[in-house]
Amino acid sequence: MIIKGSARRQSAADVKRLAAHILDARGNEQVTVIELKGVATTSLPEALGDMHALSLSTRTRRGLYHASISVDPAESRRMAHGQWTLAADELERRLGLVGHQRALVRHIKKGRVHLHVVWSRVHPDTLKVAHDGPHLRQA
Repeated sequence: MIIKGSARRQSAADVKRLAAHILDARGNEQVTVIELKGVATTSLPEALGDMHALSLSTRTRRGLYHASISVDPAESRRMAHGQWTLAADELERRLGLVGHQRALVRHIKKGRVHLHVVWSRVHPDTLKVAHDGPHLRQA
């Protein structure tokens, strides 16, 4: 499994670009929004906009965390939606983002399946910003 991730910039334009990138069907055979959690919308751009709006109540300059999860192509074709969600749940736990808003979007590109996950780094109840350091929390 390969996971790449980073905290993302704060501006509304950056958030719109991220949503457009994740939903871009060019080069992808399939783009499927699997889950929008903790937001009051069914639209990915609006969900990321909600996450951005929440981050404006803090001093963070990087209100979102975007990760991509990829597995071996043969294994990825056998994974059901629920297994992708479990992978995102485990990464969420290790990043200390449990209880934060998130979006899951599955891509199929040249037969390879991968998952994009975007979290708000701001907890919706406490308004505390999750750490964005390079080290994951240990299991």
